[in-house]
Amino acid sequence: MKNKYLHIGFWIGVSMLLFSCEMRDELRNTDEPDEVKGSLLLGLEVDVKSESGSVSLDVKDFCIQITDKDGTVVKEIPVYGELSADEQLIELPVGEYIVKASSYSGEIEEAVFDKPYYTGEQKVTIEENKQETISIVCTLQSVKVEISYDKEFLENVEPGFTVLLTNGKGVLVLENGSTQSAYFKESNAIQITVRATTKEGEFVSSTSSFRNNISNTASAGDVFQVLIKLEEKTGPVDPVDPEPGPDPDPEPGIGNFEIVIEVIWNGQEIEIEIPRPGEEGGGEDPDPSLGDPVIDGAGTFIYDEAGNPKEPWMSEVRVTMSIPNGIKHLYLNIESTSQDFVDLIPQLLSCDLANPTPKAEETLIELGLLQEGMDITNETQFVFDVTVFVGLLPGFHPNTHDFHLEIVDQLDKTAKDTLSIHVVSGF
Repeated sequence: MKNKYLHIGFWIGVSMLLFSCEMRDELRNTDEPDEVKGSLLLGLEVDVKSESGSVSLDVKDFCIQITDKDGTVVKEIPVYGELSADEQLIELPVGEYIVKASSYSGEIEEAVFDKPYYTGEQKVTIEENKQETISIVCTLQSVKVEISYDKEFLENVEPGFTVLLTNGKGVLVLENGSTQSAYFKESNAIQITVRATTKEGEFVSSTSSFRNNISNTASAGDVFQVLIKLEEKTGPVDPVDPEPGPDPDPEPGIGNFEIVIEVIWNGQEIEIEIPRPGEEGGGEDPDPSLGDPVIDGAGTFIYDEAGNPKEPWMSEVRVTMSIPNGIKHLYLNIESTSQDFVDLIPQLLSCDLANPTPKAEETLIELGLLQEGMDITNETQFVFDVTVFVGLLPGFHPNTHDFHLEIVDQLDKTAKDTLSIHVVSGF
C-alpha cells in the first residue's frame, strides 16, 4: 500500500511539473512573441579617385553603424571585412533604418595626417521575411591638402624648413620636405605658412590662405594641391613711382629670394590670399569667421639629469600655434624652481615675442627661440621651438620650469597654455 501511494505521488509530481512547464511556455509566448524580422544584404563602394601616395584605403577596413528611426544604434560592425559568410546577411527586426559606413569610427578629426574620412549612408526599410539589398557609396568628407616642392626650393634652402597648415582650429606641421597628405575638417579657408633659411643665410617666410572658387570655403571633398617654390627676386618694383628707372640689384643675402605658393583645386588653378590683418597702408581687416587662436603641443615633458627624455616623443619640443587673424602679442612668462636659471635669463621671465625689447630679442635669438630678422607680428602661424633651449635645462636639476604662453590676435581674442619641463634625478 505504501509503495502504491508513493507511485501515485510520483506521477502527480511529474504531471504538475509538466503542467508548470507548459504554462511557463504559454506565458512566454504570450508576453514575448517572436520578433518579426527581415534581412539586409549590404555592399560598399568607395570613391578613391583623390587618394594616392602614402594613403591606403580599403573598404574592408570600414566600420558600419545601423540606427533605427529614433536614432538608436541597433547594430555596429567595427570591421566590415571581418564579417563571416554567415554574417554577410544581416538580420534585423521589421522597421526603418539608416545604415552608415565610415573609414573610421567617431566624428571626423579636425586635422590629421594620412587619415581621410570617407563616409556614406542610406535609408532602408526591412519587411517581414524579405531580403533588402543596398549598396553605399562612400565619398571624401575631409578637406585634403597635398604638398610638393619644386627642385629650386629643395636645392636652395637649408634642412629644417617647416610648412604649417591650419583650418583655424587644427594645426599640422610638415618638416624637411615631408609630403604626407593632410586632412582637415571643412572650414572657412586653409592657411599655409612656409619658413625656411636659404643656403645664403637669408630667412624667408610666406603666409597665405586658399579656398575653393564655388563656395569660397574649404569644403568636404575639396582637394588642394600645393606647390612650394623659391624664386629669386629681380629687384623691388613700385607701381606708383612716377619716375621710371632701372630696377636696382638686390643686396647680397638681403631679400634675394621669395617663397611662391601655387595651388590647384580639384584640377583648377586658383588664386591665393595673402592676409596681413592690421597692416598699415592696406590689407584686409581681421575676419572673425576665421576662428580663434589655437595652441597645440604644450604639456609636460620629463628629462633626466643627462637630458634624456622619458619618452621618445619628448626628444623634440615644438609648440605650434594657429592665429587666423594674425598675432598682436605673444606673451611668454617663465617660472622656475631654480634661482640660478632665473638669474640667467631675467629678460625672458616676462616678455612679448611679437614686440621684444632689444635685449630680450638678442637672448631669444641666441637660445633658438626666434630666428634673426623674424617679425612674428601679424603672422597667422608660428612654431615655438624650444628643443635647443631645453638642452640647457638639465644643468639645473632637479627642477621644474614652466613656460606660460598667451596669444592675443588682432581681434584681441586669446589662447593660453603652459609648457612644463621637469628635470629629475632619474626615471
